[in-house]
Amino acid sequence: MIVYLLYEHIVREYESCVMLKDRLEGMGHEAYIFNIIFERNTYIIKGKKNPPDVIFMPYFSCEANEMSIFPLIKKNPFVRVVCFHHEQLTTPGSEDYFLPKTQYTKYGAYHLAWGQYFKDQLVNSGVPKERVFITGNIRTELIKKSGTTRRELSRTYHLDEKKKWILYAESLGYYSQRITNSEIKELLSRDVSMDDIEYGRKADIEGFNAIVKDLNTLPNGFFKDFELVFRPHPGTHAPKGIPNKVKVISDRSISDWISCSDFFVSRGSTSVFEADAGEIPCVMYENPPTPREKIIPGLDKYPAINSISEITPAFIDEIRNDARHIYQDYIGVADGHVIDRIISVLSIIDNKKADRRNAKLSHKIKRPGILYTLHMFIYDIAVWVLVKTNLLEILKIPNSAYIMIKDIPYWKNNSRIIKQKKQTSVLEK
Repeated sequence: MIVYLLYEHIVREYESCVMLKDRLEGMGHEAYIFNIIFERNTYIIKGKKNPPDVIFMPYFSCEANEMSIFPLIKKNPFVRVVCFHHEQLTTPGSEDYFLPKTQYTKYGAYHLAWGQYFKDQLVNSGVPKERVFITGNIRTELIKKSGTTRRELSRTYHLDEKKKWILYAESLGYYSQRITNSEIKELLSRDVSMDDIEYGRKADIEGFNAIVKDLNTLPNGFFKDFELVFRPHPGTHAPKGIPNKVKVISDRSISDWISCSDFFVSRGSTSVFEADAGEIPCVMYENPPTPREKIIPGLDKYPAINSISEITPAFIDEIRNDARHIYQDYIGVADGHVIDRIISVLSIIDNKKADRRNAKLSHKIKRPGILYTLHMFIYDIAVWVLVKTNLLEILKIPNSAYIMIKDIPYWKNNSRIIKQKKQTSVLEK
């Protein structure tokens, strides 16, 4: 079996793909990892020579997602497409954005749900229940099996190992930093209103202003007890004005940081469920307060603070003693067997006879036009040249690539990280 594992964000998804790749190769399968945006030419060309039997997608809900792998589906109409759905929990009213919309994404693909909550959403959207499998969140595997140590992180990032570590995971930045005109057009075509987009921009600005002001008012005594790590949302950067005593670090998977931290704080991020699964005491940051209709389901069940200064050693103990383990209702069990369940899903869909429905539905996928295909081909080459010559960082164009530079696998900083993960993987074998 030939399996392609496609990912978008390095710090969020790459390490999970490596773990799954290792397991597949240990079973005698061929497995390859590609970035869905910046390595399109690579996986399309490779797929034409040796078409995959299974493609794992980070998301798969619309025509644009179909077109990103259309040449692979055309080469092998019976290919099994499996969607990780790395975004399964979102604000009320915007759930439909992540749910399958086309005939192929609904009836031709298979979908992995963290728990019953998202499975119900998929089934209610029209996905046949036999094509949805509850596996748990693959990223919780990293927390359970992380080999990262505090000493390693302290030496790499100049943190005091003896202090208590607070990890602050930000969720803002997409609407004010990253969103492009083409993405706005795509959002509008999928029933997201312009009012929602404007609200997102406003929330980003107000939220960033609030956290920067809060961090700058922390007394010096606070840092005698704590190391505070500010982690920007994947694909974004931290706002300006954060004091030097706060360490802004976007490197490594969040699982590495959760496994080594003493306390977790987040504003509207589902990573709080992962911290909860990792048995780290956690709270939500509510400054400014989030309107109830904009809160992701489950997040309102965690304790909330209005200022980082509310955190004290005694407060951490209090939250730890009141641990609620809410995560199970939203991301499923975190028992260290998520990959086992994903492998079981592969066995189920592989043992079925060639899925003629897939082949029939593949003919209904919107075929990419010549201009689209040429544009994507040239874009891939242009970004590669700009990255290798360091011109992307100087010219900052194309903007769509520059704002995602930390997710470009062949960018100099990422090349080192990916090489280290591959080496670690080989050593573990």
